[in-house]
Amino acid sequence: MSDEQRKLWMSQWRSAAIELEKVRARELRELSEQDSADLFNRCGIPECDYWISPERSQASGLVEQQRCFMRSAEYASSH
Repeated sequence: MSDEQRKLWMSQWRSAAIELEKVRARELRELSEQDSADLFNRCGIPECDYWISPERSQASGLVEQQRCFMRSAEYASSH
């Protein structure tokens, strides 16, 4: 592979990484509490191996956690 081909190849992967990050961020924003809980429940972890609080029995908290992170990042960038 020539240097020019290698540079083009790396550029393509960098572009793909940027676009994939945009897709990931959009999918996380669109994820509902129920979707998050369903995904967690599909992990196949036997229920007897961990304790889950009643308020988390229907939601994993991932969506709310992401909202908090985004608010924190927005606050940090504005101050």
